[in-house]
Amino acid sequence: MPEKSGVAGFVERTACGERMDDDWKTSGPFRLSPHENAVDLPNLKRRYPPEKPNISFSEVAEMLRKAGAPLDKAIETLTRRGTQNPLLMLPVIDSEIQSLESLTARAEAICCYNLRQCLNHPLAYGPTTSGGLAFREKPVRSPLDRAWDAVDELRRVLPMIIDPFEEAMSRAERHNFSSPAKAHEMRELRNSALHRLDVFKQLFALVKSLPKRTRTSIAWHLDGAKLLEVYRSDIDPSAGISSDGPAVRFIRAALKRIGYSKLPSNLRSGLYQTRNWREQVLIQAFEEYI
Repeated sequence: MPEKSGVAGFVERTACGERMDDDWKTSGPFRLSPHENAVDLPNLKRRYPPEKPNISFSEVAEMLRKAGAPLDKAIETLTRRGTQNPLLMLPVIDSEIQSLESLTARAEAICCYNLRQCLNHPLAYGPTTSGGLAFREKPVRSPLDRAWDAVDELRRVLPMIIDPFEEAMSRAERHNFSSPAKAHEMRELRNSALHRLDVFKQLFALVKSLPKRTRTSIAWHLDGAKLLEVYRSDIDPSAGISSDGPAVRFIRAALKRIGYSKLPSNLRSGLYQTRNWREQVLIQAFEEYI
């Protein structure tokens, strides 16, 4: 039986195996060499709630076509692009894609796979006071928010406790008591107060040493920038960010599908200034959890 060519052949050959590396646990499907600038960062698992988006390949394809994106051209050029960039063909091992009977449907699903991942696993989900994740178009109070509120309050009130008591002790007066037991009781009370004063001073030094809390960019900026990067990688490498272009029309529809309801009329500035969305997501992990 002759070997199939084009997209069909590429899809079938890749589905049969030919992985470069099976070390999925440590480095994914491709082995990565150590880098001198590598940094070990916390791996905070994101457990999404049941109500998170659950969008199919066909829905993503429909959104792309409705926005005027060149999806059909992306499907036609999948073989050539997959040869140049094997990472593009990784989704072919997905069991849901392999279950599709039509090779054209598989090719379409491969082109839509990473965009679907962006939609179904948005970056706008952050920790809540219950310990889960919730959609965060606007800031949602988290355990860390409550901790920072307490830190700010301690910074404000501790000097109001420490300074007056230290001043009062600097003007200490001697009192005589009728019995040794009463003198001992008052001495214990004074020593306990001095101990609390010392603890408050140490606590104030600690909270004062904490750096000021910073915030990352607006939530939709991160999801929008990620969608744009994947769109350029998987659909149209030459896509611009004009407000009436297919890429931005798709990104707006995708953000609304995720759950964003208060998007600006022009997404261009947010997409332009968040090109380093990966770094900002890593920074966000620290800002939201510690």
